[in-house]
Amino acid sequence: MLEAAVQVNKERYVLFLTDDVIFEESLTLALIDLDEGIKEIVRVGNDYSTGTFEMLSVTAEGITFRFMGDFRWTVTVSDVPRLRLPFVSDPKGVKRGAVFKRYLALSAHTASENAR
Repeated sequence: MLEAAVQVNKERYVLFLTDDVIFEESLTLALIDLDEGIKEIVRVGNDYSTGTFEMLSVTAEGITFRFMGDFRWTVTVSDVPRLRLPFVSDPKGVKRGAVFKRYLALSAHTASENAR
């Protein structure tokens, strides 16, 4: 199910999609280029975890939203691919292919960390 579509620039959008599987909700982020097609797909979620996509906010610093409990996620989008080290570059619960480049950078903080 399409939860949101955020225009990043003239040619690119980030789509937020959920699969609506009870007790195992996951969120898929897709970076789409109108000329080049799908640039990157990232999944957020864990086995037997629930989550609700909410509180979407778009700022100059990035796209923020809540998903999976008390976590506030931030996505930043790069115009060019950036170096990524598989298995150490992403927060827990983020899944993507074992590639060494990324356009989408994700970070996650709990609400208590954000209050500081």
